[in-house]
Formats: sequence, structure tokens, C-alpha cells
Amino acid sequence: MKVILHIGLHKTASTFLQNNVFSNLDSKKVIYNPEDVFYFVNAIFTLGIRRREYISKAIKVVKRYSDNDDGKVLLISSEVLSEASFLQNYYEHILLMKEIFPSAEIVLFLRNQIDWIKSYYRQSVKVGFYQDLDEFLNYSHGEFESNTNRINLSCNMNLNVFDAHWGELVSAINSNFKREHIFFFENFKKDGNLEVEKLLKIFDIYDCTFSTLRISNKGLSGSGIKRLVRWKKAQQFFFGKQTSYAGRVYKERNEILEHDCFWKPIKPSVSGRLIRFLVKEPMRFIKRFYISSIIVFFDKFHKGSNKLYKEEILKELEDLYTEYNRSLVDYVDIKNIPKGYIKPNE
Repeated sequence: MKVILHIGLHKTASTFLQNNVFSNLDSKKVIYNPEDVFYFVNAIFTLGIRRREYISKAIKVVKRYSDNDDGKVLLISSEVLSEASFLQNYYEHILLMKEIFPSAEIVLFLRNQIDWIKSYYRQSVKVGFYQDLDEFLNYSHGEFESNTNRINLSCNMNLNVFDAHWGELVSAINSNFKREHIFFFENFKKDGNLEVEKLLKIFDIYDCTFSTLRISNKGLSGSGIKRLVRWKKAQQFFFGKQTSYAGRVYKERNEILEHDCFWKPIKPSVSGRLIRFLVKEPMRFIKRFYISSIIVFFDKFHKGSNKLYKEEILKELEDLYTEYNRSLVDYVDIKNIPKGYIKPNE
């Protein structure tokens, strides 16, 4: 059985593809994110459980699919295959993927690093890392710090700008897998239908029809983000810091290890399911609505500067990444590389 891993990156329309394309594929041709495989994807790649017995079990489960010569395609799609959110542990994950999915082909969506960083920063604010962009990028005294510690001094997750080297990432994938398929987020935005057609050909699917594809996930405005960060920092100062995204991940990881529910998922009791339905889910919805309402309020009534990004930061990043991206031409036809990745005279 042909095995294909769609590994993101994060913020490159992965959720759109999963909800609108992959989940609608013919199940007679494509086995998409089967539960027994996806348990391992979540535990090993999302939660960072590296116990040898888990990895060995994952290898056996995947092998049962790959050894089945029935003409189907096993498709696993998850951004965490490329990296756990904000950790940028690309090369560790590549080695894990090679061990668990040795015969896989890789589908990778790239995005211009500067736009990717902007989107990732907005996402970090959404999940509860209320910090300024300088803190998020470890930018201090006019330069970027190469920080291997993913938790900064303000106890928030951050990015190491030097790790966003797409040329080296593609090279590592090329060295470890028999074939890689590189797509660009910018090309997808320009002509989503064409890019989906190219994508489906990898699965040997030529007869699917999709309506016009649009990415409708509107990001937060610059002014809204700045004011939300200031407001939440003040709230944390007076009322203390709430459980962060990282805290929730660690909690889920510990629950799996404590109850061994990774192997035999524990079915909640009737009372537990009732509490979740009547209390936890409504509270989660209210919290999301509450934060969204604050952002809309700021956007509507505050007409301040929309600029989140200092010019000197953008200039440094542009110089860094146009140099990094030169090596992409070793793996991708330069005609398919969108404008902005490489300097025009290169």
C-alpha cells in the first residue's frame, strides 16, 4: 500500500485541506487518518511520548497497512508530523517519521518565512501566549538570539528564526525518504483548484471535482493583537497566569502516561460525559467567544497603528531567508517558487 504523509507546515492551509479535501476523498481509494495510526501520531509527535514500546507498536500498526497490497493509499495528514507546535523540532520528527513510516512519500507545504512568522505569531496569541513580537522572536538589542530553550523569560513559547531554513528542511526530507512533493502556500492562494488537482494526482485520483477553493480563516488585525496582548498582560499581572497551551499539552501527555489510555482509550463515565456536555464544552465556547469579542471590539473602536512589525526586523528577516531559500532550487523547479522567496537577481 502506498503511504503518503502530509506534514504541513503549520499555517499553510492544512486544516482547510483536511476538512474540505482529504476527508471527502473516496474511502475505497484512500484510507485517511485511521484511528489506530492517528493515536500514535498524537502521542508521539504532538505530546512527545518517545517510549520505545510506543514507537515499536506504531511501526507494527503502520506495517500492517503498508504490507496490504490492495491498491489503496494510506494518507496521514497532520502538521505535527513536521513539528510540534512552536518547537521547530523538524529534524527529530523526520527521523521518527523515517522509522515509523519508512516507505512513505512526503507532501510538504511551504510558506514565505516572513508571512509564516506573522501568521504563527497571531496563532500564538490565539492559544494564550500573550507577548510582543520581539519576545516571540527573541529579538533584543538589534539582533535575533539563537535560543534553543523554547520557553522564554516571560514563560511563553517562542521561535528561533534561524531554524526556519526551508532549504535545509527539504534537503533533510530528500535524504530520508524516497520522494517528496513540495507545494507552496502562495500558489495555493492564487489558484487553489489547480494545486488540489496536482495534489490529488499523487494519490492517483484524477476524477474529483471540487468547488472553488478559498481560504476564509481571517487573521487578527495588528491593532487588535497589540491591544489584546497589553490587556491580557495587565490581567495576568493582577489575577495570575492561566493554564497555557504548553500546560494543556503536558496535562494531556501525563494523563496518557498515567492511565495508559493510549493503548486502551478510557471511555468516560456517564456522569463524566454529562459534565463535559453541559459544562466544559459550553465554557470552552464562551471563552473563545469572549476572546473573539474583545478582538472585534478593539478592531472596531480603536483606529491606532496596524503595524506589528518593525521595519528593521523585516529587513533582517528578508536578507536571512532569501539567502536560506537559494538552495530550494536544488529540489524545486524555480518556475514554481513564488515571488519573494529568492532575490530577483538570483
